Amino acid sequence: MLEAMATGMPVVSTFNDTTPLTDGVNGFVSKDQAYLREQINRLMKDRSFAEQIGEKGKECVKELFAIKRFTAEWNEAFQLALSIKPSSSAPAQHGGVNRKISVFPKGEQTVKIENILMNYVCYPATTAWYMERGFRKGYKVVTAGGCIDQHVIDRWNLHNMKRKGTPHDIPTGYTNSASEVMEKLPPAFQPDIYLWFETGIGNFPTDIKDLNIPTACYLVDTHLHYDRHLETAFQFDFVFLAQKEYVERFRKEGIRCFWLPLGCDPQIHGKQEVEKKHDIGFVGSVTNKNSRRYKLLHELSERFNVTIERAFHEEMAEIFSASKIVFNESIKNDLNMRVFEALCSGSFLLTDNPKNAGLEELFTDGVHLGLYCEDSLLVEKAAWYLQHPEEREKIAEQGRNEALSKHTYQHRAEKMIAIIEEELRTILN
Repeated sequence: MLEAMATGMPVVSTFNDTTPLTDGVNGFVSKDQAYLREQINRLMKDRSFAEQIGEKGKECVKELFAIKRFTAEWNEAFQLALSIKPSSSAPAQHGGVNRKISVFPKGEQTVKIENILMNYVCYPATTAWYMERGFRKGYKVVTAGGCIDQHVIDRWNLHNMKRKGTPHDIPTGYTNSASEVMEKLPPAFQPDIYLWFETGIGNFPTDIKDLNIPTACYLVDTHLHYDRHLETAFQFDFVFLAQKEYVERFRKEGIRCFWLPLGCDPQIHGKQEVEKKHDIGFVGSVTNKNSRRYKLLHELSERFNVTIERAFHEEMAEIFSASKIVFNESIKNDLNMRVFEALCSGSFLLTDNPKNAGLEELFTDGVHLGLYCEDSLLVEKAAWYLQHPEEREKIAEQGRNEALSKHTYQHRAEKMIAIIEEELRTILN
């Protein structure tokens, strides 16, 4: 497929999860054979259109799959593999839970974490960036790590993100050495804990197990990267997952693992006083025309005034605030960021109820938000709430208050540190 795209030929392909094709942009991709036949006929009949699609495919290959980039990433992967020390496959020997934690004296009654060394690849749409803002409200923080480049912006379609990543206190590459970072700390700063946050770029510090301070990581998207996250979790003393469903599985492997849901940032995702000009608003990715998300949005669009945008930060909050209803659909039962961000905006959230995700432990249907438990009920639910504005706005305000009082990233930061402090007291006493 890549070779065909490189020649400038338009490509039509069956769907797979890792395809570089964006349907209708640089090729056509689908599980629907009838749809693919239709696009083949269209390309055969319209040479100009075929050339246009082919040229977009060629640009994609040149940008994302050039041999120089491939060899650079190939070499980086080998260097990372060589730097990781081998360990036993048995959880009892393999896990970070067995690493000796000696940062506080044995029997110390008051374990207090005040100074945090935080390591992540910076870009302002990631959970780690929001968590840093949360930590800085109550702790002394020094950050280390790389920063996204244009390649990541292009690959992840972040062009609408107006905020730019800022360099860390200790700039490094995407993957770094914990010991080297420690050597570059400000003289007066002595970290009480080393936190590594997954962003989908790079990897954990290669020598993380050699540190003599407690270590913790926060992993998101475990529903998409289970095996990789499990291997990563073994490297740390404490592990926090955004997806509740996998916490018990990790614990059975001998890992100190805790659920820490995603959250919102009121300064960025907060309510904006704008006219509610959209019946329904959605902010996010809709690339596969055969996806559940696409089909549900299509059904809503046939009946209501629906706006669909790719936006970030305050621009996203403005779209949410201007919508009578914010639509959400989870992928693989993920309790996603949109739930908390939409609630923070003060607009009514209509969402599915992802299985084993913990949503109903945090929010109540008809009190803080609206649930469509079956896809067939979505349009009916939306219509009812659009026809009952007083009830809708009452629930929206209650949802906003709940988000602000319990589910900001400052709450998440404080919760993470409280859990680690309590666990350390148990371990050391």
